[in-house]
Amino acid sequence: MLTENKRSVLEDFYSSVADKNRSIPGSTGTASVYDDRILDQPTGWPLSPFGVETNIYSIVFQLSSDIEQLSEEIRLLKEQLLNRPLVSSVTLNDLNNDSIEPVKPISIILEETDEECLARWPEVNGFGIGSTISEAISNLKKNICELYFDITSRDKAILGELALETLRILEVHIGVKK
Repeated sequence: MLTENKRSVLEDFYSSVADKNRSIPGSTGTASVYDDRILDQPTGWPLSPFGVETNIYSIVFQLSSDIEQLSEEIRLLKEQLLNRPLVSSVTLNDLNNDSIEPVKPISIILEETDEECLARWPEVNGFGIGSTISEAISNLKKNICELYFDITSRDKAILGELALETLRILEVHIGVKK
């Protein structure tokens, strides 16, 4: 099915072909492979849309279709780009806690969308969610402290491999305040 835009492009193209053919002395306006004057023309001289070289018209039609498809793909990509979360990273140098503090800076990742903000520390699978970045960071700090107190209060002999790795990371980054 031809869209109105494609139909217009093809009609304009056919019209220009007929105009070029009319300029040839003795021509009826429609070129033909049987017309001797065509043999004197440069390669690619447009013929009737129903002639041997209808390939040109197919190419124009296909290009028009491709342009429409690419335009739609660009529109979708722009929309996806505008809707993706804003991602950044910051370093925590305090945990807002009276008994523990970072002894080594903690790198966290911040993700902000229209609906919510997420602060996460991937190394220990810790996260905090909030309606603002500062609320998400505050919730992450609280969750890190809870995780630290929970995991350090347990007997290391009963901890699994993942919990031991988390404890090791926590002990590298967090210490008791002096």
